[in-house]
Amino acid sequence: MYKTLRLASDIIFRNKLISVLIALQLAFLSFFTLDNANSLQEILYSEKVLSGCTSENFAYFAPIRYDMYSLMSASKMESESDPYKCFEELSDFLGAENVYKLCNDTTYTELDVYPRLLSEKLDIPMRKGKWLSAFNDKTENGYIPCVTSRTDRKIGETIHFVDDDGKCDVLLEVVGIAADPYFEFDQNVAGEELAFSSIVNQRQRTEIDIYGIEILWTDSNLLVSRLKADEAPAMSRLLFFDNASPESVRLNTETLKKTGSVLNSDTSYDNVRKQYFVKENLPQILSVWCISAVGFCCTLIIFYYKCGYIFTVYSACGADKKLKFFGFFTSAFIIIILSVIPVGVLLVIAGIMNLFEWTYSFIVYGGRILAAIFGIYVLLAAGISSILFYNKKAVESVD
Repeated sequence: MYKTLRLASDIIFRNKLISVLIALQLAFLSFFTLDNANSLQEILYSEKVLSGCTSENFAYFAPIRYDMYSLMSASKMESESDPYKCFEELSDFLGAENVYKLCNDTTYTELDVYPRLLSEKLDIPMRKGKWLSAFNDKTENGYIPCVTSRTDRKIGETIHFVDDDGKCDVLLEVVGIAADPYFEFDQNVAGEELAFSSIVNQRQRTEIDIYGIEILWTDSNLLVSRLKADEAPAMSRLLFFDNASPESVRLNTETLKKTGSVLNSDTSYDNVRKQYFVKENLPQILSVWCISAVGFCCTLIIFYYKCGYIFTVYSACGADKKLKFFGFFTSAFIIIILSVIPVGVLLVIAGIMNLFEWTYSFIVYGGRILAAIFGIYVLLAAGISSILFYNKKAVESVD
C-alpha cells in the first residue's frame, strides 16, 4: 500500500500541470451540469409538491394589477374593478382560498396557514412524523397540528404562537418535521407566463438556521376562517374544483383569463420549459459529457507516457506490472477526488450565503450528479489503466 501511494504521489508531483488540468476539467463539468440541471430541478420539485393539484381540481388565479394597465387590453381593464366577479361563472367550483403568513419577529417564527383543500393535495417530504393531511383540525390532545422546520423539536411538543398583529394566539402541537429543502407557497406571483415552479419556492436549511428562523405550517379551518376577513382585495386566489371535466376546465380557463392570469397543470409554463430542457439543455449536457470523457481519456494516455521515466526507475528497483498499474490508477483516482474540493468549498459557501439559485439543485440532486460524474471517471480511469498496462506493446515502449 505504501509503495502504491509513493508511486502515485511521484506521478502527480512530476506531472503537476496535467494533474491540475484534469482536476479543473472535472470541476468545470460538475458546475456546468449543476447549472443546466437547475431549471429541470425546479420543475420536478414543484411537480412533486403539487402532484395532487391537477387541472380538474385546482387553479391559481392572479388578478390584473393596477400597475399592469399598460400591458392589458381594454376589455380586461374594464373588469379591474372586481377581478373576482368571474368566479360566479365557473362550473364545478368549490371555492377560492388563500395561504396566510403570520410572523412573530420577537421569536423569529413564521406561521403559514394553508387551506385544508390545498394541504390534502400537497406531497411534502418529511424528515420525521406526518404531513398535516394525516390529521383533523385538532390532535388527540386538543391542540392544532403543525409541521415545523426545526430539527431539534420533538413530535408531540406544544408551541405557543402569537403573531405581531395580534390576529392569532394559538397552541400548536408538532406532528411532523419537514425535510430539507423546505417549501414556501408564494401568492404574489403574476404575469402572462405562470408556472408551478414560480409559486412553490425552496428554502434550504442553512438559510433558516443562520438567522435562527423557525417555519411552522398548519391547515386549521378555524384559523383560515378567522384570517379570511382580513384578505387583501388584490391578492391572488387558489381555486378548487370538484373533478371538473376537460370541457369545464377549458371554459373555466377562458373565463378566468378575462380578468387575470390563470395557472393549472395544463397552462403551466413549466410544460414549455421542460420541453426546452429536453430539446436544448439535455443534448448540450450530453455533448459536453462525451467531449470531456474523450478529453479525459486522451489526457490520461499522455499522462501515462510522460510517466515513462518514473516507471523505468521503479522497474529497475524491482516494481512489477501490478504495482505500476495500481500506482497509476491511484494517481488518477486522487486527482479525481481532489477536483471535488473546489466544487464542495464553493457550494458550501454558496449554500450559506445563497450566492447561486442552483444551490438548491445541489441539495436535492447534487450528490447524485457528482457521484455519477466521478463514478464514470473512476471507471474510465480504471479502464484506460488496464488497457495501457496490460497492452504488451505499450508496456515495452515505456520500459
